[in-house]
Amino acid sequence: AFFSHDASAADSGRATFDMIMCFSVDDMTTENGYMLARWVTPHDSSVFLLIGKGGSFLQIYERGGSPAASTLLANVSQTYTAGKKYFAQFRGVGTALYARVWDSDLGHDYYTKDDDLTTWTATGTTTNTAAGKLGVGCYHSTLTDKIFPVNFLSIGTGGDAAIPNRTNAEFTEFLR
Repeated sequence: AFFSHDASAADSGRATFDMIMCFSVDDMTTENGYMLARWVTPHDSSVFLLIGKGGSFLQIYERGGSPAASTLLANVSQTYTAGKKYFAQFRGVGTALYARVWDSDLGHDYYTKDDDLTTWTATGTTTNTAAGKLGVGCYHSTLTDKIFPVNFLSIGTGGDAAIPNRTNAEFTEFLR
């Protein structure tokens, strides 16, 4: 399953992106959820942030080539506590990729309190700098009827930040 924003890959401004979402690991019935950017067909090239339910990890990948293959760019341990909701942010600027996940109790504006890039949980360097589709999705190795519940997805492109426009209580209410 995949939800896409800006289905046309013609806008070169989407090469620089910032994405924020709110999600619940407890309600995931899939093995992994992901945020995907710079997705260009027909070679399925992209960069993506993988959130692992069972393995408690946060990974950044680059995908490309023909046939398409995935290359791990960053892998960090990330503990997801039962009953908690989380925010995830994925940003790409040129060849640099940044990712972080934080407890929703800290607030949706937590990332604005100290936006220094040293606060990122995972970073990676990619060769894929093309503009492409942006979105969220889920993956399960054997089943197709699985879900990755996402409350919201905020996207900024062309240097614009992904800025939520509601209160923290409204963001997380759906996931409670």
